Amino acid sequence: MKQLIAFLVFIILFSNVFAQERILKISFGSGGRGFHESIIIRPDSTFVTKDSRDDKVNIKFSTSKETWERLIQSISQYSLKDLENLRSPTDDRAYDGALFSGITISTNLKKYDCGQFDDYHPNEKLKPLLEIMLESKRIKL
Repeated sequence: MKQLIAFLVFIILFSNVFAQERILKISFGSGGRGFHESIIIRPDSTFVTKDSRDDKVNIKFSTSKETWERLIQSISQYSLKDLENLRSPTDDRAYDGALFSGITISTNLKKYDCGQFDDYHPNEKLKPLLEIMLESKRIKL
């Protein structure tokens, strides 16, 4: 009996070591002087926030299974570690020539910051992901 309990404790304690990483949320944020936009997509819900001097929008809607699968598929060819701190193709945000933007991918094990980029122009590896995120926002706004 003691061996069974010890074995179960061992399994519970070390199950996190072998846990499969799964994406829980994908976030996009963009902002500059007087403007901020964010899109947070989870498997079951999407949140869109837009805040400017003249307009404020906060909406929540259901994420379709198809949209979530397309998001995951768009980055499936890369390891999440390979998507961390990607170089931006341009650097106009350094002198206020573009909005500061970025994408973060949160999993059950880690949060991956994919680096900052100008406006809606991410690294090539993230373009399909961002396009799907923006498309899902446009459908509801």
